[in-house]
Amino acid sequence: MYKSLLLIMSALLLSACGSPVVNNQTGVVETQSIYVVADKLVGYSVSLGALDNHTIKRSDLMSNSLKVATSANSEFQKSDVIEIKAPKGESILELKNSAGEVVYRKTIYLSAGQKTTINL
Repeated sequence: MYKSLLLIMSALLLSACGSPVVNNQTGVVETQSIYVVADKLVGYSVSLGALDNHTIKRSDLMSNSLKVATSANSEFQKSDVIEIKAPKGESILELKNSAGEVVYRKTIYLSAGQKTTINL
C-alpha cells in the first residue's frame, strides 16, 4: 500500500514538473509621431530617417485632421495633415515642395512615445 501511494505521488509530482511554462507579456507600444500641417501637402516630398524623398499622395493624408486640435483651431480642418512615424532620438526632418525647394529643414529630437505638430 505504501509503495503504490508513493508511486502515485511521484507520478503526480513528475507530471506537474513537466508542464509547459507559459509566459504572457502585455504592454503599450510607444511610437513617436510628427504631424505636419499645411494648406497643401500633396506633391511635397518628405525625408526623415529611413524615409527618403517620399512624395506625399492624397492617400497619405489623415482623414480627420488631428481630431481634438481641430476643434480649437478651425483652420486645421481645412488643412492637409500627414502623420510621420519617427525613430526615437535625433532626426532631421526635411520637406520639399513640388519644385524641389526646401520648405522646412530642422533637427528634431523625440523621446519615447512623444508626438509633435509642425505647422507650415
